[in-house]
Amino acid sequence: MKYSLQTLHHRLVFHVTIGLLAFSTFAGLLTYLYSYDHQLKMSNAIQKQLVRTIQTQAEVSAFAANEEIGTEVINGLLTSPLINCVRIESSDLFKMEKATQSYIDTVKLPADNGKSSIDFTKGTIYPLFSPVNDKEQIGSITVVQNNRYIQDEATKVSIILTTLMLSQLLMAALLIVWVSKRIISTPVADLARKVSDIRPGTNSYVSIKPLHHNDEIGLLSQSINALIDDAERALTQSILARKAAESASRTKSSFLANMSHEIRTPMNAIIGFTSLALKTEMTVKQHDYIFNIKCAAKSLLQIINDILDFSKIEAGKLTMESIDLKVDRIMNNVSAMISTKASEKGIELITTMSPDLPVALVGDPLRLEQVLLNLANNAVKFTQAGYILMKAEVVKKRDIKSADESSSLDEHRCTVKFSVSDTGIGMTPEEIENLFQPFTQADSTVTRRFGGTGLGLSISKHIVEMMGGKITVESKAGSGSTFSFTAAFSISRDIDGQGHKMQMQCFDEHQASTGKMSEDIFLETVIAKIKGAKILLVEDNRINQQVAKEILEEAELVIDIAENGKEALDRVVNGYYDLVLMDIQMPVMGGYEATSIIKKERRFRDLPVIAMTAHAMNGAKQLCLEAGMDDYVSKPIEPHELFSVLEKWIKPRVVDEINQVFDSRNKLIKTIVPAGHAAGQQEDQAAEPEKKSLSDFDLPETIPGIDIQSALKRLNGNKKLLRQLLVDFRKNYASTAEEIRVLIDNGDLNSAERLAHTIKGVGGNLSALEIAAAARKLEHRITRSKHDDSSTDEGGKSDVPKDMTVKSDVPKGDREKDDSYDTLISNMNQAIETVINGLKILVKIDDNQDGQQNLPVDPERVAPIVIQLARFLKANDANSLNSFESLKNIMVNSVFRDIILDMENHIDNFDFAPAMSALKKIAGDMNISLK
Repeated sequence: MKYSLQTLHHRLVFHVTIGLLAFSTFAGLLTYLYSYDHQLKMSNAIQKQLVRTIQTQAEVSAFAANEEIGTEVINGLLTSPLINCVRIESSDLFKMEKATQSYIDTVKLPADNGKSSIDFTKGTIYPLFSPVNDKEQIGSITVVQNNRYIQDEATKVSIILTTLMLSQLLMAALLIVWVSKRIISTPVADLARKVSDIRPGTNSYVSIKPLHHNDEIGLLSQSINALIDDAERALTQSILARKAAESASRTKSSFLANMSHEIRTPMNAIIGFTSLALKTEMTVKQHDYIFNIKCAAKSLLQIINDILDFSKIEAGKLTMESIDLKVDRIMNNVSAMISTKASEKGIELITTMSPDLPVALVGDPLRLEQVLLNLANNAVKFTQAGYILMKAEVVKKRDIKSADESSSLDEHRCTVKFSVSDTGIGMTPEEIENLFQPFTQADSTVTRRFGGTGLGLSISKHIVEMMGGKITVESKAGSGSTFSFTAAFSISRDIDGQGHKMQMQCFDEHQASTGKMSEDIFLETVIAKIKGAKILLVEDNRINQQVAKEILEEAELVIDIAENGKEALDRVVNGYYDLVLMDIQMPVMGGYEATSIIKKERRFRDLPVIAMTAHAMNGAKQLCLEAGMDDYVSKPIEPHELFSVLEKWIKPRVVDEINQVFDSRNKLIKTIVPAGHAAGQQEDQAAEPEKKSLSDFDLPETIPGIDIQSALKRLNGNKKLLRQLLVDFRKNYASTAEEIRVLIDNGDLNSAERLAHTIKGVGGNLSALEIAAAARKLEHRITRSKHDDSSTDEGGKSDVPKDMTVKSDVPKGDREKDDSYDTLISNMNQAIETVINGLKILVKIDDNQDGQQNLPVDPERVAPIVIQLARFLKANDANSLNSFESLKNIMVNSVFRDIILDMENHIDNFDFAPAMSALKKIAGDMNISLK
C-alpha cells in the first residue's frame, strides 16, 4: 500500500519518528560532551600520577645531566597512550625531548625524531627539584597530552550510551504508537468512514461502541448524530419548501396561462364585435361609444401583456436571442406603428441615424423593437404637440482579433446609443427618481390621466440591461423628456448588406456626376455582370415564386422553377444551372435535405446553392451551411441583397458566354419577328382576361396593412404584378389564420409551422409588415412548442390543450409579451383582415359573388373547420365568428351557399342555436361526424 501522510495513524508514526531522531541526536551530543570531559579529567589525573612516579628519576637526570636516565624516563612516559610528547630540561641548558611515532606521523615532523620541532606550548609543565635540596628547582618536565585518544574514547562511550538510550526510546515509541492506534487513530478512522457513508435524507446515524460511550470519541459521535438530526430536519423543511415553491410557481404559471386565455377570449370578442359594429350604420353618439369601447379594450389588452411580460422577468424566463438585425428597419417599423396616433395629435415624427452605424448587427431585434416602441408610445402618450425624435448613433466601437491568427478578419463589436426625445409634459426630479420601478409612474395623477400599468419602463430597463446597456432619462417639467439607452451588439459579417454598403461607396463619384442613386447604380452594375445566367428557383409558394421570378427576370436572368426539393433534384440532374435558390420549408422534400443530396454528387459540389428563407431564428445561417448551402438570403427579398449574393457566386466566365447567346437571341427576335412577338403578347393578354380586367383599375397609393412603395421597390416598380399578387393573396390566404388554428388544435404542429412560415414569407414579399411580424411570432411559438413538448412524436403531433393556451414561462424561443396561441393567431388574423378589407377596392365583384357558382368542396379540407365551429357554437364562444369566416371563404360559392348565408345572418345576430342546426345539415350532407 502506498504510504500517505493523509491518515492520522501515519502522521503519528511520522512525527514520533522525527521526534525520536531529533531527541537522539541531541542526547548523543550531550553524551559525547560529557564523555569527553570525563575522559579529559581522567587523562589529566593519570598523567599526574605517571609524572609523580618518574619524577625522582627525572630530577636525577636533570641534576646530573644524565641522558641515559633521561631517556629511560621519557620512554617510560611515552608508553602511555595518553601522552604524545615528553621534554626534560634543566636550568643549566640540559634538555631531552621525544614524541611518539603516531604523533610524528600525524604532524609530519622531520625524521630526526622531531627534536626542536615539537610544539610543547600546549603541554603541561611539571617542576623538577634538586635531589640535594628539595626546595631548589633545577628544571622541568613537559608532557603533551594525546587529545585524539581522549576524543576517540569519548566517542565510543557516547555511541554506546546513545544506542542504548535510542533502543529504549524506540521500544517506548512503538508501544505508544500501537496504543494510540488502537485507542485513538483506529476509532477516529472508523468514525470518519461512518460519517462519509451517511447520505442526506436516509436517516442514517453513527453507531457508538460501548468502549467509547463516555470518552471523547463517544462525545464526538454524539455531536455528529445531533448535527445529522438538525441537518435532516433542515433538509426535510427545505424539500417541503421547495415543493411548495415549485407548486406555487406551477400554480402561478397555470393561473397566468389560464387567465391569459380566459381574459383574452372575452377581450377578443369585445374588440371583434366593436370592430364589426363600427362598420354598421349608427348615430354619431353610438359610433363614439363603440369606438371608445374598442380603445378601452385594446388598452386593457396591453395592460395584460405587460403583466405577463413582467411575470416572465420575475421567473427569470426572459432570455435574449442573437440573430441578425438592421437598426434602420426596426426604427422604421416603430415609426410606422406610432404614426397613426402621432398624426392624430399633429405630432411630427423624426428619425435619424449616424452615418457610421453598421448596416447589420447581431442581437435580439424583437426585444430592441419592444424597448423602442415602449419609449415611442410613451412619447406619443405624453406629448400634445411638437415633435418626437428617434435617434441611433455609435458611441463605442472596437476590434477584437480573431482567435485564428492566420485569419485577416476581425470580429467587430460596437455599442449603439438609442434616444427618444419629445416635447411633452416632462417630469420633475422627484418623479424621475422612481420612474423605473415596477408598477410605478411619475405620480398617481399621471396614471389616472394617461392610464397604463407602470410596467413598461421597468420591463424596458431589464431588457436593456440584458443587452449589456443602461437606460437613462433627462427631463424637465413642461419641457419634454429624452429617454436614452445603450446596447452592445456584434457587427454581422454574414449579411450581404455590409458588402452592399461597401460596394455602394465605390459609386459616390459617379453618383455626383449622374445624379442617380448609389443603390440604383449598384444594381445596374451587378446586373450587367450576371445577366443571362441560368438559375433554378426552388419555391413552393406561388406568390413567392412570382415575386422572385419577376425580380430575377427583370435582370435578364433565365429562370426555371421547382415546386419542392424532389423536383429540384430532377431538374439539377437533367439540366444545367449556374446557381440554385433554395427555399427551406417545402412539402415532399425540404431545402436542407435536397441540398445535402445535391452536394453529395461530385459533379455538383461547385454548384452554388443559396438558401432563400424567411427563417430569422438564431442558428438558421449555421444550419444552412451545415446542410451544404453556400450562402443565405433572407425573406422578404431585398433586390440589392439578392443581387449581391448572385454576383458573389455566379462565375463571370460562364455568364459572359451566356450573355453573348442572350444578346444574340434578343437581336434576332427584334430583327426578324417584332410583329409576331407583339401578336404573341396580344394572344397572351387575351388568354388572361382576369388580369386584363384588373389592369383597368389603378393601383391605390395606400392600402391598409401594405407598404405600397416598399412592395413596388421590391418588384422593380411593376404595379401590374403587385396588383395581381395582392388579388391572389386575397383569394388564397384570407382564412390562413383560422386554418393554422385548426391545425394546432388537432396537434398537427408541422403543418401549422409550415403554413405560418409560408404566410410570413408572403407577407414580407408583399410588404405586409404586420402580417409578416405576426406570422413570425406564431411560427417561433409553434417551433418552440415542438422542441419543448416531450410528448411530440416524429410526425409532429403534440398534445396541445384544446383551448390552445400554453404556459408562458418556457425557457426558449420567442419571448413576446403574450405567447399564447389564441392571441398570436388572433393578432395574425386581425392583420390579415386589415389587408383583405383594404384589397376589396381592387375587384369589381363582392366577396360573396367572386368566382363561379356551385364549385365542389373537399370534405377533408373543411372537416376540421366544421368540427371546430361546432364546438364554438355549442359553447356560445365568440371565436365562432373567425371560424365561420374561414368556412364561408371556402363554401360560399358551393352548393351550400344558401345555408352559409343563412348561418351568417344567425351568427351576426349572436343566435348560435339555429346556426348550429344549419352546420349539422352541412356536416350530414358531407358525411362529417360532429361527435
